[in-house]
Amino acid sequence: MKKTIRFEGDTVLNKENLALVTDLTSGFSKAKAKKYGFDLVNFSVSYKNDGKVIEYKDGNEQSDEFYAELANEKTTDAKTGSSIEDFVSIFKNRLKEGKLVIYLGVTDSLSAGMRNAALTARQMICDDEPDLNADKNILIWPTHCIAGGLGLSLRLLRAWLDEKPRTLSELTEKVDFFGNHTAHIFTLFSYDYMKRSGRFASTKDQLKIALAKTMKIFPVMLSPRNGPLQPTWKKVRGERALLKTFVDIYADTAIDPEHGTVEIDYSGPTRIDSIAYKKAEELRKMLTESYPAVKVIMAQTSPSVGCHVGPDEISFFFLQKDVRPDME
Repeated sequence: MKKTIRFEGDTVLNKENLALVTDLTSGFSKAKAKKYGFDLVNFSVSYKNDGKVIEYKDGNEQSDEFYAELANEKTTDAKTGSSIEDFVSIFKNRLKEGKLVIYLGVTDSLSAGMRNAALTARQMICDDEPDLNADKNILIWPTHCIAGGLGLSLRLLRAWLDEKPRTLSELTEKVDFFGNHTAHIFTLFSYDYMKRSGRFASTKDQLKIALAKTMKIFPVMLSPRNGPLQPTWKKVRGERALLKTFVDIYADTAIDPEHGTVEIDYSGPTRIDSIAYKKAEELRKMLTESYPAVKVIMAQTSPSVGCHVGPDEISFFFLQKDVRPDME
């Protein structure tokens, strides 16, 4: 075991002394996490099909089977479950290598369970092996990002770290910057799953859904820094107008629309007959027609997030000029 050192704000970080940890809500598969140098915490995904509980292993490159089942009208009660054991194993192994361990998770209010699991794991290591100084050398950081917003910020963070040596203080500021400035924009093309899951169950909700279907009105939703998706920010009539609205928002608010990096996620099978994948591809083409140099990352939404949003949803992430608003 390497000698445990004390990390200060001016400590220069590198691959030899820093271990970055995230979880499946980032949208990273196991292969992508390894590529970008992140340890990945696993947890279970399950759903009921015609009353029978089905376990699904997240972390695969493609989750077409999962989304096909999620669209099935007999599928209900989709959910995720975290594992303290995974946290303990990863944290302890990296501490024994003499590394500073930083867990980068989603916004606290969206996944308090994951943060609590990480905190519990840290305390367990403190109790079992106090010489590892887990209380000082494991940092639990909420990023204020969710889903592909977390995935995009982690990709950009890795590129930034690889440019030159960085200090712990610089890393702290950069993670905070990404959390403040990563735009999170979402839309739904179908409300069927939300109805089945009980999220849109009231009579008032049902009437709104019926009107939206008839009028072909689609929501544009935002995620604030400190809470879940907010009620519809904009209402747009027509699918093409909806996608153009996404491009217009990017044009008006992105830090560098000409040369930025964006991520477009789709919750559905990777097939052109899947409404989510089809519309994500259309958005990508519209965006690159206006901004040929923009870098677009296309990703399938993690099943861990798909449990909550269902199929037929696309999301759009990029760095914006203004700080994301807090939930009032």
